[in-house]
Amino acid sequence: MFQTLWDRASPIGLDIGTCTIKAVQLNGTRNEVLEVAEVDVPRLPSDQQAAESILAQCIQDLLKRGRFRGRRVVLGLGFDEITVQSIRVSPLPGKSIADVVLEEARNRANLELDDVEVRFLPAGVVQQGELQRQELVLIVAKRAAIERKLRIAEQAKLLPVAIDAEPLALVRAAARQYRRQSDRKQTMMFVHIGNRATLVVTVRNERLLFAKYFPLGGREFDLTIARQFHIPEDSARSLRRSYGERRAGHRDPEVVATVRDTLRPVWNRWLDELSRCFRYCNVTFRGEPAERIVLSGGEATAELQELVSRFFEIPVDILDCFRAIKYSSRIGESAGWDIALGLSLHSGRPQRESRDKVSMEETAGAPM
Repeated sequence: MFQTLWDRASPIGLDIGTCTIKAVQLNGTRNEVLEVAEVDVPRLPSDQQAAESILAQCIQDLLKRGRFRGRRVVLGLGFDEITVQSIRVSPLPGKSIADVVLEEARNRANLELDDVEVRFLPAGVVQQGELQRQELVLIVAKRAAIERKLRIAEQAKLLPVAIDAEPLALVRAAARQYRRQSDRKQTMMFVHIGNRATLVVTVRNERLLFAKYFPLGGREFDLTIARQFHIPEDSARSLRRSYGERRAGHRDPEVVATVRDTLRPVWNRWLDELSRCFRYCNVTFRGEPAERIVLSGGEATAELQELVSRFFEIPVDILDCFRAIKYSSRIGESAGWDIALGLSLHSGRPQRESRDKVSMEETAGAPM
């Protein structure tokens, strides 16, 4: 039988970030990388139409660099494009759980449902006082953001087969690397540190328990250094990157100490936000405390790994996105490819699965 393109290659996972655009495509069995590529995003104008045209051109340039197969893509929605919250609901007479969730979403998001797409995942039954209630992870996507991504894809001459929520893409990418039975039995907190925000998801046995964004990331680190040293933001970013990437023996101790002292207050705020997520999960899902933290994203560094490890006193890893996937050459700083990889692991084919685990194809795959 002839293999279809569906069987020979995955859709292209296209992660459109604020600093870079990354693309990943896997083979049909999702165990080998066919192609990866990335391109820097220039400073975009405030005019939305012009910005979309520039992004579309960047994507076309990106895809020309590699040997990607076909034009099918899975796009992601992230910070500023979706709202992610944990909610608790109780069944109401005459109403389905979906109706209850939609009403809750209307009240919380303060938006008309015609302006958004709503998805939810059951996290488990929790005890609240004398009552048992259903804990859910609610994902509300703005239609305007969806339409914007579709316009960019159309201008880039691509065929979107799904639009995925970043938290689900992150879980899918992480689950691909942590597949042992011992890993599945652990409650694991995955922390994606991006340029503008940090995304936290907690997972046990492939079941999404919790997801949240908080607005602290690499840009806030850079701005902190820029204010302290009275230098441009780009120079601050270079300084932060260069001092951290050098081997310990080649670092200037005075520069290291000064940069770390400057960053300590914002690091403490970042850790404080992370600890709130950690405590919420441990209190909500008693008996299933987080046993491991895994950092990913473009800002996942050994320095933050050490900081988090000392703070929480549990094992902390940096995600190696391609550890369990064949690839012909080494990809530097693979932790930054987590979202693009998770998008490429999406089948693009919505289907029904057990609601006891993260039903990626149903929840993320259902078109937003």
